[in-house]
Amino acid sequence: MAAQNIFTTALIFIVYTLSTIVPAAIVLYPKVKNRSLSIRLGIYFLCGNTFAANVVFLLVYLHILYTPVVWISLVAVTVVLSFKTRKKPLKELPYIIVDFLLKALGNDLGGRYAGKQLIKSMGNGFKAAGRWIKKYVLKKPVELVAGLLICILLLYLYKAGIFTSYGYHASDIPVHNHWIDEMLMHQKPFTDGLYPFAFHTVIAYLFLLFRIPVMYLLTFFNYAVIIYSAFFITVLAAKIIKGRFMAYLVPAIWFGCRYLNDNSVYRYSAVLPQEFSTLFMVIALIYALDYLQKYRNQKTYARQDVISFAFALSMCLGSHLYPAIVLFLECVVIIIAYLPGILKPVCFFPLVKGALLGVVIAGWSIGVGALMGIPLQGSAQWAMNVSNQDSGSSSVGYVSKETDSDGTVTYQTANGDTYEEQPDGNVKQVPPKKKSLSQRIKSKADNVYQDMAGSIYYGITDPVKGKKAAEITVAAYVFFTLFSFVLAIKERNYGRVLLFISISGLMYVALLCAGSLGLKVLMDQGRAECFFSLWLALSAVVFTDSVITFASDFAGRRKKLVLNAASVAACAVFILTCFGKKMLRTPVTVTKLEANGAAVSISAIMKRQKPFTYTVVSANDELRMVEAYGYHVEVSDLLESIEKPDADTSFTIPTEKVYFFIEKRPLEFYGTVDGKRHKVSEKYAKKELPGSEGGLSIYMGENRYVEMSRLYYFVNELRHRFPQYTHVYYEDGEFMCVSLDQDMNDPVNLAFDYGYNE
Repeated sequence: MAAQNIFTTALIFIVYTLSTIVPAAIVLYPKVKNRSLSIRLGIYFLCGNTFAANVVFLLVYLHILYTPVVWISLVAVTVVLSFKTRKKPLKELPYIIVDFLLKALGNDLGGRYAGKQLIKSMGNGFKAAGRWIKKYVLKKPVELVAGLLICILLLYLYKAGIFTSYGYHASDIPVHNHWIDEMLMHQKPFTDGLYPFAFHTVIAYLFLLFRIPVMYLLTFFNYAVIIYSAFFITVLAAKIIKGRFMAYLVPAIWFGCRYLNDNSVYRYSAVLPQEFSTLFMVIALIYALDYLQKYRNQKTYARQDVISFAFALSMCLGSHLYPAIVLFLECVVIIIAYLPGILKPVCFFPLVKGALLGVVIAGWSIGVGALMGIPLQGSAQWAMNVSNQDSGSSSVGYVSKETDSDGTVTYQTANGDTYEEQPDGNVKQVPPKKKSLSQRIKSKADNVYQDMAGSIYYGITDPVKGKKAAEITVAAYVFFTLFSFVLAIKERNYGRVLLFISISGLMYVALLCAGSLGLKVLMDQGRAECFFSLWLALSAVVFTDSVITFASDFAGRRKKLVLNAASVAACAVFILTCFGKKMLRTPVTVTKLEANGAAVSISAIMKRQKPFTYTVVSANDELRMVEAYGYHVEVSDLLESIEKPDADTSFTIPTEKVYFFIEKRPLEFYGTVDGKRHKVSEKYAKKELPGSEGGLSIYMGENRYVEMSRLYYFVNELRHRFPQYTHVYYEDGEFMCVSLDQDMNDPVNLAFDYGYNE
């Protein structure tokens, strides 16, 4: 199975690249061929994803979302736009097609000539690819090695998702699977309400083009997101950093440093819209900063940057709300950092137009859905509840405790409330003492440091050191905010970028610690931690580079040599420190929400059985995996239906094949029993069924043991009663799949007494 997972992961990355970058490159190469490779790839990537997201929406609203229509749309748009960018009249297209067909069918020189011409064209294409590889890969050995090392680091960190855990790695992925299936099967764009949907339409686009099951896309597409995220954060760093090779440290620190928040990288073990949206947030910053360098003297490139910024904004906003909020705040900081020049009409208005274009592209689909009367999806209300929480309370709730000599215990909460517990047990709130301005500032700062230590630097187990790291972080952002003005004297643009990085860092501090600072809470702390961890990695490298750049200015004509030497030394120090002090993060552990045997079984069933000729009886995840291919019955529904069988009770599943998924050692589905994993047993089978009113709670903790134990003994009785119709389809130490073959004219009545029902 691991070999199949590796192949599937590589296949998804390749087809995603081919379906987004290649068509855009065919169209846009004449327009962007003189730009750097990274900028070109970013433009291709943005245009391809924007097309994928919006063409699926357009076709689903027209109720013609089918594979042939998507292929025709892709080919037609690519051909028409490539003619336009090459300034060829479109009316020549029929003549080109007719000429090719005549040659292929055997015109004057026969089909053999056409075949030779085709082979010659293919040979020229391979030669061009060889020249490209030689120019951009083989002639840059250091960059090649650095890129490979980052890929190895990512594979090391996320190997569990391929080698040890085969199923979904987030509990909400089945919901996304259901939304995508409803769009594909029933032409419904917003099944459960209005929601940023670009991520889902891109997944649907890949399915329609290459027929890779949605189940596989939602299991392994995260590796494509991880690789492109690492690539574009490196590109962003390279746009800022002057020292050679230091940009590669940013993804290495972000993903690999164990002292930063685990949640920021743990989330990438699953395919989630927020991480997909964050990718486009990073790309939007690349083109915003590039535009500010180009708008004066390179008008054509500046226009390309504005359009790219618009596309990145549209994909960011169209995929998830939180990265879009962060991107909006970043744009505000950019305006502050580049004052007053950015407010000049020649600079400001194109950016505004680009932002408005991005909002329109992202919002037209949701706008159409709103006009159709579709309400907001439930998570939108949850996000609003987060932002409406009490801003006066600390997000961590840090509490100090002091005991006086008389036994009185004094507690102080993070928001400044003080309580006293007397020796007799009585607790009363102490009226707040009026504090001086300096005391209030110190108290707020202390709360912020505690928040950061507990949420960002919890990898530093010593709380005193964690708090010290938080203090150094804030001090660094303040120092480099001031230092940027000094640097701007010699390096004006670099000084402004450094100011942008520093003020953004302080903005992330405020976003993370909004509760402690008494500010409006825009997002829950877990999401803010993810964005802050990314910015810390970028900030650390940029700050180091700014000091090296400033110092190298005093080297005169040897400036470049000193800059590169110091940069290489900084990289070496980081690598040695990383391994010397064991700073490398341990591989990401994932929560198994589906048994490996279940993933193996469902994969084999979907490949070998005809659609809608089988039913899977299992706990939960398989419901959304098979809904576009077969049928599903919940374990709880089966057991409840046969709980009290009598002579008149009947429960049948009218498909040729029925597959029962039994976890012999039930999964820890967000809950354990006594902190351990046990086997199914009579002890749990004798207990009362949990019922279906609790949602997923029926599959958590002891409830899952009851459900699986009952199912285990039910299947054993089924095999005993109908040995000629049942067989073990798959079995390992923790999981068993049993198949029931049925006569469609006389399906088996499953409502029998198996010893543990009433």
